Amino acid sequence: MNRAGIAARLALRLIVLIGCLLLIQEPRLLVTPRDIQAGDSARQNGKVAEAIADYRAALEAQPNDLQLLTRLIESSLTVHRPDMATQYMRQVAAIQGWTPDLYRRMADVLVEQGDEQQAVIYWQTSLTGTAQDIPTLRKLATYATTNQEWKDATEMLTRLIALAPNDDQALYQLGLAVLPTDLQAGITYLGQAAADPEYRTASNAIQSTIIAHNKDNVATLDFQIGLTLMTLKLWPYAEHALSTALEHGQNDPATLAFLGVTQDQQGRDGWPLIDQAFTLAPNDPMVNYASALHWRLAGDTDQALVSLNRAHTLDPKNPAIAAEIGLVYQMLGRMDYAAQWFTAASLLAPQNASFQTLLATFYADTGYNLNGDGLPTIRKIADQFPNDANVRASLGWALFTSDQYDAARVELEKALILDPTNVRARYYFAVFLEKRGDPQSAIEAFLYVYRDPADNAFKDLAAVALKRLGYSVDPNRTGS
Repeated sequence: MNRAGIAARLALRLIVLIGCLLLIQEPRLLVTPRDIQAGDSARQNGKVAEAIADYRAALEAQPNDLQLLTRLIESSLTVHRPDMATQYMRQVAAIQGWTPDLYRRMADVLVEQGDEQQAVIYWQTSLTGTAQDIPTLRKLATYATTNQEWKDATEMLTRLIALAPNDDQALYQLGLAVLPTDLQAGITYLGQAAADPEYRTASNAIQSTIIAHNKDNVATLDFQIGLTLMTLKLWPYAEHALSTALEHGQNDPATLAFLGVTQDQQGRDGWPLIDQAFTLAPNDPMVNYASALHWRLAGDTDQALVSLNRAHTLDPKNPAIAAEIGLVYQMLGRMDYAAQWFTAASLLAPQNASFQTLLATFYADTGYNLNGDGLPTIRKIADQFPNDANVRASLGWALFTSDQYDAARVELEKALILDPTNVRARYYFAVFLEKRGDPQSAIEAFLYVYRDPADNAFKDLAAVALKRLGYSVDPNRTGS
């Protein structure tokens, strides 16, 4: 056979081979787009598990398809399978390499898996020195604050402010972080943050403490700042201030005891420090007070009252002890006793806004004896502190529950003008709007409360209200 014949035969065989390969591949080529379409449709209908199965089938035919892998990552996270999401992210990285966005996504998945230490490494690696870093720097600062890593927290917040000089949240957090070790810098940052109503009340309270104790030695000042931060429920920062007070020589048992309380409030066991303080000074009223805080948080109201009675006997003119006794009786449902002790606290410190606000809040939130002493007492406190948003909210809510709707609206609106970020006032105003027949505005107000990032007492109530109004919320997310 000549060369031309051989070449023709080889060409024919090649054509047959290509045809066979196409016959083999054709079903896969046809199935892949169908699988993707089916997966997309299933996702849109909320059938995410079915969508994952369809996408996986498509991925077998197109193993390096980045869009498919992205769909699988998002779907895995939707069904709370971070392990699967991690697997697909590593496939993406193998194909295109790691990017800042992929590092950030991997870190978020690791957080969902409970591995924050590993997530920190990915967050840090994702930083590029651009504005895209801001959310990541905020997360790194929060992690460092929670873990009392103050050098790291300060660094992350400083870098954040360099990118966003007017970020009030970062200014506020940096002020709190440096306050015990660099007082003037802390005052400056808090003063800048006070431009935002959300941080103004706390910043002003801290400034007032510093002014009142500016002649004290540095250790005592740190201790007083720590106590103020405790009243503001800023527990990590309070722990930092009290720890610094100890480092500066404030070695009295009360400092140890309150340091233990801050640890209790953050889910750690502060009892060893409190017990050590009690052993050192069993007759110190503040140590007994701190012990009561521990027992109340643990739910042991009997033991809390034992400690409080001892503290009150040792220091009968201390308004904080009287107020704490009121809180325990409120927990026990003894509203008559609670009212007596809250009133006693307010009389012991008539110019102290916090104890007056506590009394007004008690009457408003519980509805106890509003037709008797309650409503007149709240009015009197509102006259004394006309610019306190919480007092205005208390008066508005008390008027609302007393069916004085027009007057209630005036007070609730005043509260929100004074502090637009006040979730308590916002929740009560939402209830008012719903009651007065404005469901859409009520939904917006309830959503504000529900989406608030802080752990507030009204979040669950807002979720129930939204459901009642026909608005669906995801209980696993802050917002919807």
